[in-house]
Amino acid sequence: MSDWDSKTQLEIAHQDGEAAKVHRISRTPEHILEKYRRCKHWWAFPKELMFKSLGNLAQKEILDFGCGTGEISNELALLGAHVTGIDISPEMIELARRRVAINGVQDRTRFIAGDVTKTPFPENKFDSIVCFAVLHHVDLHTVMPLLVASLKPGGKMVMVEPIAFSPALQRLKDKIPIGKSHSPVDRQLNMDDCRFISGCLENIQVRYYDLFSRLSPVFRWKAAYLFFGAIDAALIAVFPFLKKFYGEIVIVGDKPSTP
Repeated sequence: MSDWDSKTQLEIAHQDGEAAKVHRISRTPEHILEKYRRCKHWWAFPKELMFKSLGNLAQKEILDFGCGTGEISNELALLGAHVTGIDISPEMIELARRRVAINGVQDRTRFIAGDVTKTPFPENKFDSIVCFAVLHHVDLHTVMPLLVASLKPGGKMVMVEPIAFSPALQRLKDKIPIGKSHSPVDRQLNMDDCRFISGCLENIQVRYYDLFSRLSPVFRWKAAYLFFGAIDAALIAVFPFLKKFYGEIVIVGDKPSTP
């Protein structure tokens, strides 16, 4: 067994353990769906930008890569998409199936407990692929080509990932045990990782989040998220070199027209 296969087994055990901590799954409120229909505050919330970038979801075939408990898969299906969700954790997949059943969209969703590197999807299958905080758990150089190949011509990938472009800032984060994941393969993407991801696609759009927005959870008010989000958006627009201090990135790109 390779070192990466060993880490994958540890990750499955970790994610199964995380799934065991979930004791309740509820119906998705209408106001949440309306939030992702309108995407009014996309400049402050990366997930809203993800939905905004996907455009009209009606009848689209979408892959939710690393779907976890199926929250995003369920929202996509409720907004009209046909969704395939894949995750390496069988327990997470069971929660995802429960979620879509509770929300009445099981006929618009399909969930797979598996490893895309072992059983890749067919080429030219999906209109779009979403990756929400999952690529930093995988071997990018193996996984990205497989995902891009599974996109239809002109298909779109939208990725939301944690980043650490400043080595000094990363060392500081490593010393602070707040909000740490205990995943055996968890890390934050560096600049080379993001360049590699962007190089796999074309028509790239990039947006950075989470500089002063890191303070928002302290206040627990939506107004705080909007306030700090506005500051972050304004600063990166004027001083792009500050990107190395931001903590989250959204990368949107299309399948290349030529391999």
